[in-house]
Amino acid sequence: MKLSGGSRSAMKLLLHDANVLIDLITVGLLDITFRLPYVMETTDFVVQEIVPQDQRKAIQRIIDADKLTVCNATSEMVGEIVRLHHDIPALSIADCSVICHALATDAVVLSGDGLLRKTARAKSLKVCGTLWVLQQLVSENMIEPSLAIEKLTELMVKNVRLPKQECSRLIEQWRTLTLR
Repeated sequence: MKLSGGSRSAMKLLLHDANVLIDLITVGLLDITFRLPYVMETTDFVVQEIVPQDQRKAIQRIIDADKLTVCNATSEMVGEIVRLHHDIPALSIADCSVICHALATDAVVLSGDGLLRKTARAKSLKVCGTLWVLQQLVSENMIEPSLAIEKLTELMVKNVRLPKQECSRLIEQWRTLTLR
């Protein structure tokens, strides 16, 4: 999926769920990801969901650098989040906050969570994940395809929920780029 970047006012809004942020921290690509030409946000509920201290510090550093905006839910938004959670209790409150905020802002949801992705798509939201972020880093020439292969291979060991076929396809695609 190609999204248009461009000037900051015209840039596409990406809304992060915790698992994509955690994947990026895991393979050391968090900082460079926030140089992509997109406006990036998350919700206060997602930030609260990130418990390990090293991950929390990494996210806070990006927030403090004004590269990731944390959207605090208004009382009206909390009502929408609670209603969605009531309708789909298998979604966490943080997941519901991502969907509700994306609906309010027309953001693209960045998540690897299956139920969140399915629910977001059912609500006509665009959804991308960690693999898409890696593709963007390669296509924007921010990392070499060989580094993308290395990082994706590392991530496949640590995140067994990644789609294996799609990972293999990307690795092969990037290998052909390194042979040129």
